Amino acid sequence: MWKSYKWILSKICKYSSASMFGEILCIVLAGILQPLLTFVLQNVIDAVSGLRFALACMLAIFYVLGLNLQGLTASFRAYMKASVHKNVGNGLQQEIVQKFSRIDYWVFEDRECRDVLQQIAVKPYEQLLNVYEHSLDMIRNAFSFAGLLWLLSQMGGIIPISFGLLSALNMYYVLSGDSNCRVFRAHSSGILPG
Repeated sequence: MWKSYKWILSKICKYSSASMFGEILCIVLAGILQPLLTFVLQNVIDAVSGLRFALACMLAIFYVLGLNLQGLTASFRAYMKASVHKNVGNGLQQEIVQKFSRIDYWVFEDRECRDVLQQIAVKPYEQLLNVYEHSLDMIRNAFSFAGLLWLLSQMGGIIPISFGLLSALNMYYVLSGDSNCRVFRAHSSGILPG
């Protein structure tokens, strides 16, 4: 499985390294902002309930700025995602064309071979980018989950901590099974090596 992820990252780095790193930066920032904004909102509520309106106004301004930053991060990630898709799609399309030019003509006359080659030529990068995008979503969820666990630990007591640990275990099983399923489908379709 790690060999497959390494291969995917090498292909994406080959064709769109700057956009990939920009998207990863957006993912990490979005993962950190979600629990941070929850923490700030919790403090706004505490300040209002404690009748500290000056502190509540200042924290509310930080909260609104954080929401704007979260929106900008999402927009920038969408731009980076489109850039990665375009660059990787064009690069892999060129690789496919070069590989097709080395195939003997008789292969195209065989109906089964022609059908397989047509399936490969339609969108060779789609499965690769699906695995890549879901991996980035897993990274974002891990950062968000770590921040939410930190928030739960601030509440104190055994119930928030046990809830956090059970949620972490559940998240691990769901995400690892889903990711392995996608990688398995990519292997079985012939997109990924190994």
